Amino acid sequence: MFDLPNAPRPDAEEPSAPRFLSEFDNMLLSYADRSRIMNEADRKRVFTSNGIIRATILLDGFVAGTWKLTCGREGAVLHIEPFRPLSKQEMDALSEEGLRLLHFADPNAAASEVIFH
Repeated sequence: MFDLPNAPRPDAEEPSAPRFLSEFDNMLLSYADRSRIMNEADRKRVFTSNGIIRATILLDGFVAGTWKLTCGREGAVLHIEPFRPLSKQEMDALSEEGLRLLHFADPNAAASEVIFH
């Protein structure tokens, strides 16, 4: 936005698509003030005491949970642990984006599955 100040912007009321941030993602790693994308109450769920920064999900641009990917002989599985109850729309959108992530991570997987915990 700083580089292209006159570029078209989406309507402020338009929700952003769900996204999966990886472990140690720059969005979480590089800023002292993360309040624009994460509740302080969720900080301990994302940043561990031994310095790990967990992979997170973004809903409407805000951290809403963590995720983990497992790949094996049976296929690829994306485990999503939300920090709050999700609506059916949110779960459907995360599943759709999650299946794209699974295909990218393991394009030859015999099966792919998204599981919410």
